Amino acid sequence: MRSKKIVSVVVSGALALSLTAPYSTYANGEIDKKISEIEEKINQSERKQKEIDQKLQDNKAKQEEERRTLSQLEADLEQTKSEIESLNRQIADTERELDQTEEELKEAEKRVAERDKLLRERVRLLYENGKVSYLEVLFQATSFQDFLSRFEAVRSVSERDKELLEENRRDREIIASHKKKMEEQLATLDDLKEKANEKRRILAQQEKEHQTKLAALQREAGHLETISEEEEKAVNDLIGQLAQAEAEKEEWQRQEAQRKQQEEKKQRQQKEGQKKREGKSGSSQSASPRARVSSTSSSAPQSSSSGFAWPVPGYKANSFFGMRWGRPHNGIDIAAPIGTPILAAADGKVIEARPSSGYGNIVVIYHGNGISTKYAHMTFSSITVKVGQHVKKGQQIASVGNEGRSTGPHLHFEVLKWNTPVDPMQYY
Repeated sequence: MRSKKIVSVVVSGALALSLTAPYSTYANGEIDKKISEIEEKINQSERKQKEIDQKLQDNKAKQEEERRTLSQLEADLEQTKSEIESLNRQIADTERELDQTEEELKEAEKRVAERDKLLRERVRLLYENGKVSYLEVLFQATSFQDFLSRFEAVRSVSERDKELLEENRRDREIIASHKKKMEEQLATLDDLKEKANEKRRILAQQEKEHQTKLAALQREAGHLETISEEEEKAVNDLIGQLAQAEAEKEEWQRQEAQRKQQEEKKQRQQKEGQKKREGKSGSSQSASPRARVSSTSSSAPQSSSSGFAWPVPGYKANSFFGMRWGRPHNGIDIAAPIGTPILAAADGKVIEARPSSGYGNIVVIYHGNGISTKYAHMTFSSITVKVGQHVKKGQQIASVGNEGRSTGPHLHFEVLKWNTPVDPMQYY
């Protein structure tokens, strides 16, 4: 009867263990699945973040190109304005010269009119005196001396008439030629001015188009920045979920270890009771389970109390946690030359290693118990770890850089507890 009870107790214990183990395995599998899903979401967000960062870089390059084009257009516009001002001055000078030429033409025409008047008067006198030829005038001389006088008078009148006619012709030709030249020059200047104004209109239109393009690129950059910030927030939320899931797993492992210890202890107690009831146990045998229990409890993992390693040995923090320039500063800054090694503050698992628009590039390590550390502003090529990799305290993970919105080479270092920034200096 006693042996049946013993067998019943042993079978009950084994059955309880067999029923609990599958449930524990299922719970562990669910947590691992949850962690894998979160890590995949983080990877997807990181890939999207890289795409956005690439688009932002392309956008920045296009903005720079548009600014260079606008700068050249502004220079061309200024030059064209100067050309138009010069043409306006030339036109004004030419118009003044043309006005002067017109005045000279009026004077010349006045002289021509006076000469014409003299010629008409002479013709009138000839008409009134009848048709008297120069020969008749000469042959009417009463003496040789009178003949010479008449001849000289006729010659003078004839020469003067010729001079008047020649002067009229010359004045008219000179003034008309000069006027024509000035009008042609004025027409040329007007044509050049019209072309310069057309060039200015085209340049102004091009400037407007490029300003519109630049404004569109700036709006696109703002939109991409918003998406980038949203993705970064989503990643941070996922990191918080991952930290919680890791903590759940750690808690499950702790409870599982405790459950196993209790099961082992229960089995040992059952075996001891069986031996006692069968009269086969002794004092030496009863001491053995206690020794094993003690051994089991002493092998449980112990939390490290040594604290975090300083991430940039040999260099001090120069900017601290709290409000800075009217906004929160979620970590500390450690100024150091570019290329200075950056070390992991504690053992952990890399959950982020990617570009970040504000921070340039970041690495985030999860250390368990909801604690993670963030390292920022390093050059991407200096990052020596990847997502999913386990790192040791003091292991180099990157080098100091000056990427992102940075005022000089330094490491931006954060400690996050359940994804909420806390003062890193409390760990040192």
